[in-house]
Amino acid sequence: MRTLAFYPTVALAIGATMGLPYIVVRPASLVPSALDESALIIAAIWALTTVIGVASIHRFRTVPFALALLVIMRLFAALYFTDWPGGDDQQANLTLAHAIASGSSYSVQWRGATMLAMYPPGYPLLLTGWAVLFGIGRASVLVLNNAVDLAAASALAAIIWPNGRRIALLCAFFYLAWPDRIISSLAPNKEGLALLFVCLITFSLLGRRFVLLGLSTGLLALTQPAWLPFPIIASLLVLKDDKRLILSGAVAAIVMLPWWIRNYLALHQFVPLTTSGPFSIMVAATGRFDEFNYYLSFGEIEGGKRAAADALHVIFASPARFAVSRTIEIVRSFCFDLEGIGNLGGGTAQSAIACQIYYAVMVGLAAAAIGKAGGVLPYILLAIFIQVVIFAPWVEFDMRHKELIVVPILLISMRAFTGLNKLPRSPYEPLPRAL
Repeated sequence: MRTLAFYPTVALAIGATMGLPYIVVRPASLVPSALDESALIIAAIWALTTVIGVASIHRFRTVPFALALLVIMRLFAALYFTDWPGGDDQQANLTLAHAIASGSSYSVQWRGATMLAMYPPGYPLLLTGWAVLFGIGRASVLVLNNAVDLAAASALAAIIWPNGRRIALLCAFFYLAWPDRIISSLAPNKEGLALLFVCLITFSLLGRRFVLLGLSTGLLALTQPAWLPFPIIASLLVLKDDKRLILSGAVAAIVMLPWWIRNYLALHQFVPLTTSGPFSIMVAATGRFDEFNYYLSFGEIEGGKRAAADALHVIFASPARFAVSRTIEIVRSFCFDLEGIGNLGGGTAQSAIACQIYYAVMVGLAAAAIGKAGGVLPYILLAIFIQVVIFAPWVEFDMRHKELIVVPILLISMRAFTGLNKLPRSPYEPLPRAL
């Protein structure tokens, strides 16, 4: 079954590579504006940082210099991408954090309706705790998101560390230098925190740490519910019949219990994740948002039920059309890695090309390595592909929903750099059964 991950990974590498000339030929279809000098400076700093970072793995005295360049690059990007805080989701995260901090109701105004459980609470709660000490300004959010990215990079390094510090540092550096991750960190996006939990889930699966697995799964569900199928599928593939998975499930349920209780008290109905699901199905079925006002006039719960029922009617009325449109959207989302640019002003062809080159190279390295990869990581990548096939067609799906693929792609691509290791035992096994 592990070899099943090989074919979609190769297809992904081909799609990411083909996406590059598409950006060059038709940049206006993907980014807000054309070429300019400021974006060229960002791309140049990014390229220089990446080259020095890779070279630093061979000579550790240059590591601080590479890390300093990373900081400069992120700060320069913050000065250039000026659309703060971004889109509706980013603004909602700030609104909810302010509401929690002030003791108000956990709710947002969405298309004229008050939504009590439209957005998951994970990232707004983190923002609230951070705001107690540092406020919720642009600089504060930038520091917080970079700290979260650093934690995720540290978790990746911990996975690889048993195979040598050079590979571990390189993996962490590649994560921190991932262009779209840098751009996403400039706004109050929840995906960075969700990726941290994906890293911890991967670490838990490799080391069979069941309590941490349950804790990370519960927190992931409260941060990015769309990714919840991933740890469930990955656990079934990797740990199979291990009865200790019941412990992980119990821990995850305990983590989510306060959210369930709050939703029942607020909505008088059990809402395990959020109320956005039915509206997401409507977007998947029709591709439109303009009908939301009609459904929301019936209330958050009843409107969602009506939206889901009408969406299913549209789907079953023309299943072939639905299948084709969803396949095109999902494939397109996997071919490009431009979500951060899409959410912030200032995105240009240079920044899009930098993002796409990085994405294509990393996916290409993973595709080249996965054929020889043993152990657990191919199963983890396969779990993501299974999630996409089963669940993605039924909900709104764009580039941000595939960002969890960054973690297994990075880890598997590190096989291309195993020559950096100077350990007496050469087989690449970051943790038992990892590759």
